[in-house]
Amino acid sequence: MVSLLVWLLSSGSLFGDDQADLLNSARMGHRAARESIHTFSATIAIDSEIMGNKLAVSGNYWRSGGLTRVREERQTLNPGVEDFLVKESRIYQVGLPKERAGVKSVYGARLAPASASLGLCDLWTLMLLEFMQPNSRCDYEEFVRDCKTVKARKETVRGHTCVQVTLVKQAPNGEDHEVILWHDPHYNYLIIKMQVSYSGNGNRDTVEFPDFMEAPAGTFFPVRRRMDSRRDGKVVNQEVLALTDVRINESVPGDVFRLPTFPPGTMCRDDIQGTRYPIDQNWHPTGQATQLPPKQLIETPLDSNALEYGSQSADEPKPWSRWVLRASVLVLLSALGLGLFRVLRRGRSDKPARAG
Repeated sequence: MVSLLVWLLSSGSLFGDDQADLLNSARMGHRAARESIHTFSATIAIDSEIMGNKLAVSGNYWRSGGLTRVREERQTLNPGVEDFLVKESRIYQVGLPKERAGVKSVYGARLAPASASLGLCDLWTLMLLEFMQPNSRCDYEEFVRDCKTVKARKETVRGHTCVQVTLVKQAPNGEDHEVILWHDPHYNYLIIKMQVSYSGNGNRDTVEFPDFMEAPAGTFFPVRRRMDSRRDGKVVNQEVLALTDVRINESVPGDVFRLPTFPPGTMCRDDIQGTRYPIDQNWHPTGQATQLPPKQLIETPLDSNALEYGSQSADEPKPWSRWVLRASVLVLLSALGLGLFRVLRRGRSDKPARAG
């Protein structure tokens, strides 16, 4: 079905030279490719280096119907495990740090809207099937629609005639950021490259997908991702993500959609209600709730300026592109002491949380 749609989009007037036709081909093809994936599972390995600091992350991703489960393990820099489950329009998250000498490991829990980030192994945003905006994740149509300008043209990349879509996004501070997306019809219009340029300073971030796998029925998925960030002409961040044991539209065992158990009395940060309270093993509150600090923004779990997991100053709006690339550009920064379990452990003593 996907292959037939791609053929129709790539032939005749639907893949003409008119910008509206090209953009429509990219939009419809990307949506069809995304919707063709009904179940998914993969093992993830991420190696990242930011300003000379290295981070190794491994994980797993499962998806079936309305359920998504992500397991993320950091081997270096604040090592520990985070588990995410998307169910019934909510994200249930459980975190546990690795045991360290003289430091007791304490579980932490979190509730968040389903539109929030799923951590460092959030494949659907990492592979650009979905996008992160300042308020929530969104699909391709919404991402393109919320732009200042949109242009499209044909360009040959790696021997394939691709659709290059150029967007101009306006940040809250009024700055324009240019985003260029390359859609390859050979891979059902999935994105093979994205480049973000920041106005007035020449800085840019680039994400490329050099390798794809083909599942039965003509379904494609990227299995390797490369990203680099340049500031003042110098590479300040590099990252390679690789997927193995990828299974598309195959049966996913139901037991993978169960989170690890945690002891009664575990503190839960509720980003939906804006409170924090102890819970039992069924996620039911067992004690008095306290309000989260007023400046906390639930949509920013990975931010280098955060004072607490999911927080940042509301006084200085961050560029929208920080949201698009945050799960990669900020992988290392988020591991430098901003893990969920670490914050909630501090919260038990009601002491102000600080980064680092």
